Formats: sequence, C-alpha cells, structure tokens
Amino acid sequence: MNFDWQAYLDRSLGAEEMARHEAALQNDPAAAEEVEALGRMRSALREAILAEPIPVARLEKALRQTVRPAIVWPWRTAALTAVTCAVAAFAFVSLRPVSSVQRVIPDSIVGQMMPTPMIAQAKTSDADAAAEEIRREGGIPAPTIRLAGLGASMTSAECGNCWLAYDYKIGGEIYTIIGRKSAGMWKGMQSFDASGKRLYETTDGVGWHCKGSMSYLVIGGNAETRRKIAANACHETDSIRL
Repeated sequence: MNFDWQAYLDRSLGAEEMARHEAALQNDPAAAEEVEALGRMRSALREAILAEPIPVARLEKALRQTVRPAIVWPWRTAALTAVTCAVAAFAFVSLRPVSSVQRVIPDSIVGQMMPTPMIAQAKTSDADAAAEEIRREGGIPAPTIRLAGLGASMTSAECGNCWLAYDYKIGGEIYTIIGRKSAGMWKGMQSFDASGKRLYETTDGVGWHCKGSMSYLVIGGNAETRRKIAANACHETDSIRL
C-alpha cells in the first residue's frame, strides 16, 4: 500500500488516511524509523532556512549526516534531493537583498535586461567604488561610468548574476544604465551613430553593445538626455578590462 509520510508529518491528510498511516507505523518498525528520520531531516531544514544561506552541496551533506536510517528506502534519496533544492530556492528568494532604489522600469525591460534576482547593491556616489563592488559581488565585467561633462551624480548601483544597473541624477531626473551579458540584444531596432558608436533607439531608451558580449540600455528622464548619456557612456563601457 502507498503511504505519504510527508503529508502525514504535515498533518494534511484526512482523518481516515491519518488513521491508516498511524496503524502502519504501529505494525511496521522500519516504516516508523523512516518517518522518525524524515522528521529529523525536516527539523534540520527548518534550522537551515533560519541560518545564513549555504551552498546546496553543503546542505545536502549535512542532511545526509543527520538522516541515517537502517534501511535505504527508494523514495528517500529522491525526497532528499527535492527538499534540498526547495530549501536552496527558498533561501535564495527569501534572503537575497531587496532593492531599495525607487525607480520605474517597464516590466518588458526588467524581463529583458534584469532577468535574475538582485544579489548585491551599493549606495554610493563613487563610480569607481560602485564598479568594484559589482565586479566583486556579481562576477561580471562592470565598467566605471562617470558621465563626465553631463553634470551626473551617481546615486546607487546593483547587480544580479548576469546584469548590472547604475542610477544617476541629471537635472533633477533619474536615469538608469542597465547592462547584461547578451550579444545582439538590439537587432532590428532603429539605429544612429553618435561619437563613432552605433546606438539603438528603443521604445523606452537607448541601447548599445560593447566588448565582453555586454549589451547596455539607458532609460528614464527624457529622450534627448538619454541619447547624450548613451553617446558618453558607450565609450566608458568599452574601457573595461576583461
């Protein structure tokens, strides 16, 4: 007969099913030992969730040391792997930094340019410090973008595992330069030349490509200033040493 011990421990079974499971535990010492081991594993998982996020491999190793039943049941290995992955996902989503930057980015841009969760953020006006933080925490080629001559003041920087975003204030308006690892992002877009660089006009901003298979987009503010920012920044993004 089939038994759902996870549901039994969650107390989510109906009264009849709970009684059937409890009767099975009374008559099968091996099953009782497995359920006790599963309970220890769940306790270990709860403690792991409340602690700092740890790599999946370390978590799985810790769980294997915690759960040592006398009999290896076929479902235990699959359940352990599934629960380990679930805990890792929970920790990643729940414990990662949450952006504190107040900006309006269209959903289409978020999906295209910022497809993964943020993993680090730097509240700084120092462009060099911001780039260094993104390189260290995000592991992606982060250029120093100063926007000299535009009266720009950097306000913050953040990154995911394949993207970065720098925020600037110019003339009282907020502009964001977003870069991500992706070649050929702007195919089919209307293009124009500025300062010897090919730029691409999109519905929401101005984009360009640079070495390292990076694509960039500046959004926010007004169209004229976006073009000026892109014409200036495209040369700074090409200066990154890969």
